[in-house]
Amino acid sequence: MRFDDWCGKHPVPLWIRLALVCLLAATTPALAQGVVDLCGCARDTLTAFDASDPQTYPAGSTGCASACKSGTIMLALPPDGVLRFSRIVVDGAFTISFRPNAANTPVTVLVAGDVLLRGATCCGTLTVAGSSGAAATVARGVGVGGNGGPGAFRGGRGHGQPVGIGALTPGGNGEGPGGGWGATTNVEAIGGTFTGGPDLQPPTGGSGGGGGSGFGFEPACLGGGGGGGGGALVIKANGRFTLQDFQIVADGGPGGEPADRTCAQGGAGGSGGAIRLVARTFVTSGTARLSAKGGVPAYRAGVATAGRIRVESVEKTGSAEQFTTEPEEIRVFGATN
Repeated sequence: MRFDDWCGKHPVPLWIRLALVCLLAATTPALAQGVVDLCGCARDTLTAFDASDPQTYPAGSTGCASACKSGTIMLALPPDGVLRFSRIVVDGAFTISFRPNAANTPVTVLVAGDVLLRGATCCGTLTVAGSSGAAATVARGVGVGGNGGPGAFRGGRGHGQPVGIGALTPGGNGEGPGGGWGATTNVEAIGGTFTGGPDLQPPTGGSGGGGGSGFGFEPACLGGGGGGGGGALVIKANGRFTLQDFQIVADGGPGGEPADRTCAQGGAGGSGGAIRLVARTFVTSGTARLSAKGGVPAYRAGVATAGRIRVESVEKTGSAEQFTTEPEEIRVFGATN
């Protein structure tokens, strides 16, 4: 029997009815207030992350040893790649990156409240960028491919012609669905290609660039390594997202130079990765930059493609259009889960 039907047959005092209404409102705040739970974490018991307070860092992270206003912080990712906070405060000259987990998942950050990313000057940085391909040297040999950012793919290894042997030895291919081909004697290494969809669901990291190759037979004819792809980062916040003198970077890594340009080629860059930001509203001031560029190619290597950036807000606001973005295209939609 429904409560309303029971009340019709068994009259309930008004004060009891009011108490029940208040109790229901208190236990379902998101529904009562019409709040959209963008992060899916509003009812979770969460703690805040404050870059200046190392006691708030996730387990396994590195950075400040005591209270600080600047520093380099590496946040350890859990096995599922999802970090959950009640709010985020980064206020100072900080550079924040992520230590990939064993599965190399993309980074997902869920925030029940507000996000504040504010640099002391231009610019504080949150990065999932790919690593550079290594340069080749006679002492070290060919350049190895750079690691991709979280959720992205490694660049190809450089190669050289075996000394005194005329057989072709191509550079290694970049990893990932859009990995660039390695160089051959007559063909340059190809940059990585971003293959993620426009909605960035699921988030997809960038592909690695191809490695360079030697086309001569001297010891220095060694190719550089391909750059790693830019990683994938998703941040969903139920509150206000403020970006002031701060940048979020998912660039592909640049290619590594050859040991000798007269007889070898460099590695190509990794493709840009993915940035998806979802919040109730966005506020920007000073420099507010989002970047998912392809990595710069080394000598005689091909160009990588840019990744993708997507910003979604519940409340219509002109400030979301004030982001400086590379690539220039930015898509602003009504937020979805």
